[in-house]
Amino acid sequence: MRRFFVRVCGIAVHCALAVRIFTLVSVVLLGTSCGSDPYKQCMKEEKRKNAYLGEDDYLRESSKICARKARQSKSY
Repeated sequence: MRRFFVRVCGIAVHCALAVRIFTLVSVVLLGTSCGSDPYKQCMKEEKRKNAYLGEDDYLRESSKICARKARQSKSY
């Protein structure tokens, strides 16, 4: 009888731990996948590409490109 309770408690602990791990992984994946804004991501990429330009020139050129890309990604 005692072995049965020990075994049941062990299984319950493992199940609870598995549920917590699954929940944590789900929240992290959901947060990273939903949090990316196409415009912000594009601006980061353009900043790396156009590092040689001045701040005003970079913003003028990149904002046009990224606004277009963001509109295209939202239309799908």
